[in-house]
Amino acid sequence: MTSDDPLRQVEARGYQRRRRRMGLESTVVDLVALVAIVAATPAIGGAWAVLALVIGLPLLGLPFGLAGYRLARAHGLSRQTTAGWAADPANPGRRDGECYECLGLHPSAIESPRPSGVRTPVTFARETPHGPQGSRDRRRRP
Repeated sequence: MTSDDPLRQVEARGYQRRRRRMGLESTVVDLVALVAIVAATPAIGGAWAVLALVIGLPLLGLPFGLAGYRLARAHGLSRQTTAGWAADPANPGRRDGECYECLGLHPSAIESPRPSGVRTPVTFARETPHGPQGSRDRRRRP
């Protein structure tokens, strides 16, 4: 770290530039693969097209994910091991020690239980008669 740039802004700009470029490249590869799969669907059949979408697209994204992981490690933004990074996609449904996908449920469809008395912004807005900020305007209206 230099005294001229205590927040490492130059390094941060370089890191973000590389991340954006990798994201753009990944998007282009995914789009080309998607167009190719859709174009090939009449020839290969629907079941094979779905299989290509479910398995092929994530496999195409692996090199970009690995490059992003390595970039974050190189800049000191990640302490995760390579084995931990590789195991992350295998546990998409795990939350609070449970496997919702084992039950055939998507994790976003399950609401986590909240202790009584915990108020989220949505419940706060519902409980307050004039919105979350209450009635700030106390002037009488004609």
